[in-house]
Amino acid sequence: MAPLLACNLESALGVDDDGSSDGPGTQTTMAPPETESGPATGDGTGSGESSADTSGDTEPLPPADCGGRQLRVATFNVEGVGSAGTPSFEALVDILVRIDADVVCMEEVHETETANLFAMANAAGYPQAIQANPPPAIGGELTNACIARAGLSLVASYSAEDLSSDPTANDVGRDILVTRLDLSEEGGPPCGLGLVSLHLKSGQELQDWFRRQVEAERVVQAVARYRADHPDDPMVILGDLNENIDDPALGTMFDQVPVGLPDSYHVGSDIVFPLTYQPFTTFEGQGFTITDATQEDSDRDETWADLVRLDYVMVSAAQGLDAEVYNACRDNGVDDGPAGGSVVKAGDPLACELSELASDHFPVLVDLSLP
Repeated sequence: MAPLLACNLESALGVDDDGSSDGPGTQTTMAPPETESGPATGDGTGSGESSADTSGDTEPLPPADCGGRQLRVATFNVEGVGSAGTPSFEALVDILVRIDADVVCMEEVHETETANLFAMANAAGYPQAIQANPPPAIGGELTNACIARAGLSLVASYSAEDLSSDPTANDVGRDILVTRLDLSEEGGPPCGLGLVSLHLKSGQELQDWFRRQVEAERVVQAVARYRADHPDDPMVILGDLNENIDDPALGTMFDQVPVGLPDSYHVGSDIVFPLTYQPFTTFEGQGFTITDATQEDSDRDETWADLVRLDYVMVSAAQGLDAEVYNACRDNGVDDGPAGGSVVKAGDPLACELSELASDHFPVLVDLSLP
């Protein structure tokens, strides 16, 4: 795994690709010149901390007990962060403030947008931000990232090589970002939440279905590593799966690697055939439940361009309470009929056009109760 970058908000502020590109990948992040690239982490304290994948090396924690602690998590494909002061950047900030989540994991943060990511997080009231490693060539230039108000730490930014027993594996486009939210109170028992932020391969060709399923198998491996170190923690898988839950393509079986994959793509030898395209079932088999989120006062669950559902929050060992797909055009500040997703939000309703300005996706937010 690449060396890790520690970068605080102060230093960072000084300074739609579908991910299928097979061109050269860059290793550039907003870091001090002498620092090699890696996951960018920062907080508002004026000093960053280096984090590393310690799977298998840490002592087991005492049994966790969150005692019903409640918090809000959200996933948001932001379609790029942009620069401070631009309409899209300001719309993102407004939406983040309005949805009022404790932690937000994002997709499509460009690998060169570390400073913009930290600026956006800071403007929205999130002093902590973590960005995954730059992707390999098969992942284009997009990364995952998570921001939080407090307690967030990096567990790992996983590539295929990090997870596979095959050192030549190159079958994950965007690194799977695993973080932990420490909610422990002083003098109390441990309380933590594991977050797995993902962005599966886009596209509707046979090879895209295959790549998504392989990435889902890698997510399972990432979950297993986290559970080995934090067996009592509830977990959340959240992100853009680039798939609808009722797509007829689900169930497609692969007896071998399909043709048409990028030259640098290499399936790890630990991927077992036949392989069935069922990412949702794969995660459900690990104890995760898909939360039912709809737009306010509606039964619409579409998250991309108001056309199809691609973005999900899946929970394990936690209770999902209220959930919503946030569309500013349906935000009137009142939970009225017809019945549909609606959560209490911060501030006043936003102008309809802000959702389109911010991204082609809507964020999905879920209120959780942690046992």
